[in-house]
Amino acid sequence: MQPLVIANVEHVEGTPFLVALLYGEEGYLLDEITLPYEGPDAACGLIAEIMRRYHLETVECWTSEQALYVSALSTIGIAVTFKHRLDTGGTRQAIERSRDILAEIYELKPKIPKPKTPKWRLFFIGLVQKILNKLKGDGLYEEI
Repeated sequence: MQPLVIANVEHVEGTPFLVALLYGEEGYLLDEITLPYEGPDAACGLIAEIMRRYHLETVECWTSEQALYVSALSTIGIAVTFKHRLDTGGTRQAIERSRDILAEIYELKPKIPKPKTPKWRLFFIGLVQKILNKLKGDGLYEEI
């Protein structure tokens, strides 16, 4: 089996990270790299650096990211394959394992979703808008 790199862009609190998993010829995980994502060309440069460090001439790469796939097509030594997100799920699991550490190192603030507007507030907003339309003359006068 040829060495395999599974690489994807994963997000922690809205910040993109490149996650690359290197599997050896026997199918065992050799290395796991997680770095801030700087673009597809930099990601392919990182994969090429992994190849040099492990003395690999060629490597097979699986990705679910279109930009990474297109960039890897023009990189020598990387045989890239565009895979379904389920086939590259190991990157998602890897980022989930290190989420807390990455948030602490890069000082990422958690995203708190805004609550939905209550119905009573929507009712009063609609009522005030109708009153404003009446005061403006319902289109009889020029726009203020």
